[in-house]
Amino acid sequence: MSQPVSALSLSNASTDLELPSYHQVSQGRRTTNAHPQVEHAYHLTKGGRRWLSLHLRSRAEHPGQQPSFIQSQLITGSVSLDLRNEVLIRSISVHVIGELSADAHRFLTITRQLHVSDLNEVSSDTPEQPVVHAGKLVGKHTWPFTIRMPRGVCIVSNDGTRHMFRLPPSLDGKARIRYHILVRVKRGTLSSGQRLVVPFTYTPQARPAQPSILRQIAYLENSPLAGPDGDPDGWRTSQPVKICGKIFNARSIEVTCTLSIARPLCYTRGTAIPLTMTISSSDSQALDLLSSPIAPSVRLLRLAEFSPTILSSATKVVGPWEAKPEIVGDAVWWLVPDVSGAAAEETSRCLHGEIKIPEDAPPNCRILNFQLQYAVALFPFKAVAFTPAVLHTSQLHSENVEIVTVHAQGPRPVAYLPPQYDATL
Repeated sequence: MSQPVSALSLSNASTDLELPSYHQVSQGRRTTNAHPQVEHAYHLTKGGRRWLSLHLRSRAEHPGQQPSFIQSQLITGSVSLDLRNEVLIRSISVHVIGELSADAHRFLTITRQLHVSDLNEVSSDTPEQPVVHAGKLVGKHTWPFTIRMPRGVCIVSNDGTRHMFRLPPSLDGKARIRYHILVRVKRGTLSSGQRLVVPFTYTPQARPAQPSILRQIAYLENSPLAGPDGDPDGWRTSQPVKICGKIFNARSIEVTCTLSIARPLCYTRGTAIPLTMTISSSDSQALDLLSSPIAPSVRLLRLAEFSPTILSSATKVVGPWEAKPEIVGDAVWWLVPDVSGAAAEETSRCLHGEIKIPEDAPPNCRILNFQLQYAVALFPFKAVAFTPAVLHTSQLHSENVEIVTVHAQGPRPVAYLPPQYDATL
């Protein structure tokens, strides 16, 4: 295993300076222990008989699932031995380990020693004095333990620079972030010991800042959202994008598109990202074609990538690995009346839209030389009888956004997609 950096868990450290758009969940308000917990049991056997057992309690839905833990949650459990004969057990330890598996970089190690046969066996990595039991063990023995998942870690690179990271979520794919609990039993002096490894999932806890007052009122009253003109603090509006081409392969047209994304640009997974779009043109036929709700193409993209420069140049890294952006969700649009009057409707159209964020979308993260990011991107329009001047599939505009796991304080977001619209369009 390659370990080019050292990692120190920081249970009270905050790295909000790097991602100011959302808030850590206050430990005082968190209801970590209110969630029903299930019991998990894992064993090592010899001759069909269980001699080592690990018992855990977690937030998983049922015991058959992997154990599941969240930020700052206590991992509580016990290790048990059931020995028929006297055995010299040099030490018993429990380790919580997090690794970025692209090159087996370990970014988290928390150690608790539960038993030693001699003070010389005490590890410098454990903060608590273990039980010392000289001599051999026989029969049944149980050692409880408690380990708190930290908020983040401090990584010290080879050049001595300290890097602060939030603890990332469990993640599968080309880049895998994995956590496991390791129980290590060291036996007699000639034995290399035995190990019990249990994978688990981890979810960081962060929430968006509160939306604008007008949006909160709309959520409370289940009323339509005010657009950028009525609620300028509630939207991030892009610079106008010009779209040129031909309609019916005959007449050249020019349309101006302005995309607005709800602020703050941080959203809880399982909710929707509110959008508005203004489309303007002096050509009424072009306006009708490109303001159709199926013409605009706005997508939520996810990009996972490695960087060779986050840590020191002496650190062995993978990369740079550029991943093709993954489409997480597509915007669904509907026309809304323009309250500015009939004259304005002759030259512009207003669309409202939403992008549904999957409930299992992993949140933004950055650890070691890896980062996971999201963006809302505007792509070329697709409309019947419209041919763009330049045929390409590149983005016309992109805005980075954050995906988190906890709802903002205040009223819950409301989905406004009209029931007659199919989100699969």
